[in-house]
Amino acid sequence: MIATIYYVWREQNDRNHNNGAKSVEQVAKLIDKTVRNLITSTNYALHPRLRGLMSRWFETHSY
Repeated sequence: MIATIYYVWREQNDRNHNNGAKSVEQVAKLIDKTVRNLITSTNYALHPRLRGLMSRWFETHSY
């Protein structure tokens, strides 16, 4: 997913230029929150093709 690529790139960039580093858990939580927000913004409950999207995300990404 694009969110994963973006946050991994951003973390690498921060480590190279700012000497700051987040833990793997922090980056994973950022990605999870971003994807949840994207799914929510689609009004998935109103579209038959997207109804199971959030539940599938929770099934595969339980922290």
